[in-house]
Amino acid sequence: MKTLEEKQQMIAEFVGHESSHFPKHYHLHKINLPLTKLEDLKFNSSWDWLMPVAKECQRLLSVRNANEFYMLQSLEESILSFKPERAFEEIVEVIEWYNENIAIKK
Repeated sequence: MKTLEEKQQMIAEFVGHESSHFPKHYHLHKINLPLTKLEDLKFNSSWDWLMPVAKECQRLLSVRNANEFYMLQSLEESILSFKPERAFEEIVEVIEWYNENIAIKK
């Protein structure tokens, strides 16, 4: 099971943010957020941080099969629950699945 910090890092890397030359600092310009330290990432608690990631997940899930349909449905339901913690966990699941099944084929 991944730690919160590992999940945060995975999400940051998923949306294309790379660690800068400062240890554990991320440039978050793609989602209009300042340079921040890994421990300051707020993907698990802030809609401002989560929604751009959710949009990217939705874009990548083209519903080629039932698994993608159910993941997309779960993600959308978690957003509608108004609980960022739940949406965060759904996004982590989508990214893990994407990394294992789609990204390696590219």
